[in-house]
Amino acid sequence: MTSLTPDYNPNALHPRIVITNQFGGAAYSFESKQLNPAGNQDFELTAMRLHLGIDDDYGYLQLVIHDNDNTLSDLTNTDRPGVIGREWSVQLYLGKSTATEERWFYGKIKDLSVSRPTTGIQTITLSCIGYGIILRERMSRLVRNQAKAATKISELILDLFQDRDHYVDNNIDRLTTITAQTSTTGNGIDESATSQKIANVNFNVASFAQIISNLASVANTSFHVNADNALVVQDPESRDSGFLFTNNL
Repeated sequence: MTSLTPDYNPNALHPRIVITNQFGGAAYSFESKQLNPAGNQDFELTAMRLHLGIDDDYGYLQLVIHDNDNTLSDLTNTDRPGVIGREWSVQLYLGKSTATEERWFYGKIKDLSVSRPTTGIQTITLSCIGYGIILRERMSRLVRNQAKAATKISELILDLFQDRDHYVDNNIDRLTTITAQTSTTGNGIDESATSQKIANVNFNVASFAQIISNLASVANTSFHVNADNALVVQDPESRDSGFLFTNNL
């Protein structure tokens, strides 16, 4: 009989969900009883679908909530389907125990729908998009023309977040909710993968997402905003996925 891999844990991952309002205040939470028998559950989670995206795919999370008791329904306003608002933030943690849980998704609620498939049954579906979606909401006029010296792609990407001279609207504060910094560990902008230099860059009007996508394409790299709201630009072939597939059980 083949022995189990040392420290192998066959248990499934279990969710913990945190929903915060537009001001960042805690609104609702759910913690699987498999993680914590005394965990708080403000709602009854019946189904969940998670997709982690890359490049222009920001990933999504769908939550289906059993709501027969109208916990999340707004009964005072017929024009508002639920008490959870669009653009509220959602964080999903997964783990086999509270000590080993990790954040897998950080995003924004884009839609809330109520379904009543039959008498006495009501469900609420939350559709969430990964936090990188806000890169599509910021517009830039990034222009860098240099006759003698060129600029590294990593430095051009950093300019988007560190400078404001290229903003279409100068009244908008600098984007600080996404961390953009160089890194050699795969948790930021990989300097070695984005060391190519460009002398002339002219984006008359473009979103941050479009500019990053174009620059990442020139460097032949991929990009995404991870679950910690950090911008990651890297050579996908040079980084381990973190998943272990083995038949050595």
